[in-house]
Parts: sequence; structure tokens; C-alpha cells
Amino acid sequence: MRNILIISLLVGLFPFFVFGQKETSVIVAIENQVDFAVKEGPWIKAQVGQKLNYRDRVRTGEFSRATIHLPNESVMRINELTTITLKPPKKTTGKPGIDLRKGALYFFSRNQPDEYEFGTPTATGAIKGTEFELHLDSEGNTVMTLFDGEVDLSNAQGSIALVSGEQGTVKSGLPPIKTAVINAVNIIQWCLYYPAVIDVDEISFSQKEMSAFTASIESYRKGNILEALARYLASGAKAESEASRIYAAGLFLATGQVNKAEEQIAEVKNDHRHTLALKELISAVKEPLPSTHSEPQSASHWLARSYLLQAGGDLELALKTARNAIELSPEFGFGWGRVAELEFSFGRSDAVKESLDLGLKLAPENAQNLAVQGFILAGENQLDKARNSFEQAISIDGALGNAWLGRGLTRIRDNDLDEGMQDLQVAAAIEPNRSLLRSYLAKAFSDAKEFSLAANELTLAEMLDPSDPTPWFFSLF
Repeated sequence: MRNILIISLLVGLFPFFVFGQKETSVIVAIENQVDFAVKEGPWIKAQVGQKLNYRDRVRTGEFSRATIHLPNESVMRINELTTITLKPPKKTTGKPGIDLRKGALYFFSRNQPDEYEFGTPTATGAIKGTEFELHLDSEGNTVMTLFDGEVDLSNAQGSIALVSGEQGTVKSGLPPIKTAVINAVNIIQWCLYYPAVIDVDEISFSQKEMSAFTASIESYRKGNILEALARYLASGAKAESEASRIYAAGLFLATGQVNKAEEQIAEVKNDHRHTLALKELISAVKEPLPSTHSEPQSASHWLARSYLLQAGGDLELALKTARNAIELSPEFGFGWGRVAELEFSFGRSDAVKESLDLGLKLAPENAQNLAVQGFILAGENQLDKARNSFEQAISIDGALGNAWLGRGLTRIRDNDLDEGMQDLQVAAAIEPNRSLLRSYLAKAFSDAKEFSLAANELTLAEMLDPSDPTPWFFSLF
């Protein structure tokens, strides 16, 4: 892999270790509204760290997600409007189960992958696969997409065996059918991470909109996107003007709601500066293509263009465009953090700190800025402070893979091996399109002498992008 600039922090980071086993499941990240229920009891608001036992249920509200660490080092993400039940082991197989009543889940495991079974209203399955997406479509049909491994999918009318790269669909009363997966990114797009790029100071809100969105905009400027979304939804205001649609689209995209963002973008007719910014960001994450658009005319567009350029491997030009964003908007905290991130890729520590200080001053609750700070502190061997920065980032935005990666690395370096490995697997599960995160997981497996798992993870990393690990990455390691 290219762009490996500084190796010093990596040395000694992955000692040999074995993986511990956990008997309970734990909710490790919450995005907006997540509830749990003990067996058939009432729904209760969930908290990060909530332990789950067999027969407990979890549900997510609209614009909400949860990440659950399951026993045997497996990770499950559940999408918005999803309800699951953790089932006890069956007497016939001894395997626990996951019951999906509605919604979608993404399952990621690299240890004892045949340990679970799953059920939906129309199908059952034996998990031999280690990575798949499972959802119920609008008609209640079960759709299983297998990215790695094997899965047996069945109902009363028949069964099929899926292998990597295949998708199975089960309709009520009909035997399962399978097809090849054409575009995996579209299937898992709800799992992908989109950074915030809209400079709210460029949006021409009406006085009424400014009044309605004041609390949300305050959170957005601080960098707390999930809080900004929650306050936007709590305001009860509807996106009716172009300005409000742009703001809503930026919020939706920065919290992974791609379809909802695109719906808002489609309604904007005149403000091309911001719709192009959002469209280029979507392209950078899903399918990086060279920009065919003219020179950006806004800080938001310059910032989005930087991600698209980095996705194409041009770091120097990506940094230049990020600097263009802050030249247009010197109070844009997201822009300063982005400059720091890119300077970090070149190992320019003084430039990183200068830009990051401004980024954190303007947007103190921006998870990306806090993660960059964590990597800087880790490079200075200030592991406790680094871990604190990563934990702050996770608490603000549990969907940021870099924060989980950083905390995992510092834990491993402190010989907290089991917890560190858990963090690395969570990082890979919450941003499954990022080759860099899988590469670190492969390194951990290799140092643990789990060579087959390491080789498999490296193969998947190369399949994602053999030359450029991720649309945005840190080259410190």
C-alpha cells in the first residue's frame, strides 16, 4: 500500500495476542434514538455500554443506528427503523440466533463465523459467512447479500447456498432464489461514512428559518452533527425552501442518510454551489470519478472537491482545494480540520497543529478533528491523552472508523489486547468500504498468528482499492 509515510508508531504496536471470549452482547455505539427491552418487557432508552442477554430486543428510530458487539468477536450494525431479538442457542444446533423483525443489519465477524443463525418472517439461515447484509424490503421479502463466506438460506419451500458475491431473496410461499451482486456499495451505502462539508454560513436562510434552526445550527457549527440533526428534527420545521433543503441534505448525508439527502438535493433547482458539493462528496465515497464540473464557487464545494481529489489519489491538489475552502470562509471549522487531516498525511506536524488548533477552536465537537488530535498525541507517545481524544470522538460520532481505529491501536500498545482487537473489528464493521481499516485488522491477525484470517482480510482490502486505501485516510502508520 502506498502513502505509508511514518512507520515509527507502528513498531511495537501489535504484540502477539489471543482473542478473549465474551458471553454478553454490548451496545458500543448509538446514533440518535435507540431503545432496548429485556425480553418482552417495555422499551427503554438505550445507553452506550448497555449489556444485552438472550431474548433481549433492540430497536432503532428514524435517522438512527446502533452498533452491537456480539460474543465471539462479531459486530453487528443495525440501520434505522430496525427491530432485532437476540435468540438463545437452539437445542438442536447449540447456536445462538439473531431474529430480524424489520429493517436491516450488517454482520461482520472474523472469529468462529458459524456461531450464529438468523431468522426473519420469511426465512432462516445458518451463518457460515463472515460478512453480510440482511434486510427486509418494502414488501417484507428477505434479502441477504453475502460479501464474504457462505450462508445457507432457507424456508419451507426450499433452500439455497450463497457464497461470496451472491445475493439471496426469499418471498413468502416461494423457494429462495439467488443472483450475483452487481454493486455492493449501493447495498451497504447506509453503512458508509460521509463527512460534513456544508458551510452553514453560506446558506441564505430566511429569518423564520434561522429562528427555527437556531439550536441545530449552533450544534452544527460546533461540529456535533448528530446533535444538529436531532435538534433539526425536534424543531418540527419542514424543508420547503432551497436553503432549508440544502441544510437538511447536508445533515442527512453527514449522518449516512444518503437516500434522504438525494431526495432533498433533487428538489433544489437554483443553488448549484451546494448541490454540486454534496453530489461530489457522494461520488467520492461511493464511486470516485474525476470531476466534470467547473471550478467551485463556495467553501462547501471546495471542501467536497478535496475529498473527490483524494479519492483519486491526488493529495497535493486535495490539500490545495481544502485551503481554498478556508480562504473563502476563515471561520469554517470543518475546513480547518480537513486541512489538518491532509497536512497530517504529509507528516507536517507544525502545519497540522496550527490548522487543528483553529479547527478545534471553531468546531470543538467535531469528531474528525478530535480523531486527528488523537493520532498526533499517539505519535508523541501521549497514549492516555490520545485515547481520551478518540473516546471523545466516539462519544460524539460512533460511526467514525478513524476514532475506533485510533483507540484500538492505543489499547493494543497498552497491552489491552482484547479490547483493542474489538475496536479494530468495530472500525472495519462501521466503515466496511475502507481498505485501510481492513489492512490494520489484517496486521493484528498476523501478529496474533491468525494467518488465514490475515490473508483473507488483506485480499478484501486489495479488492476494495489496491492503490488508495480510502477516500480519506491518515498516513501516519
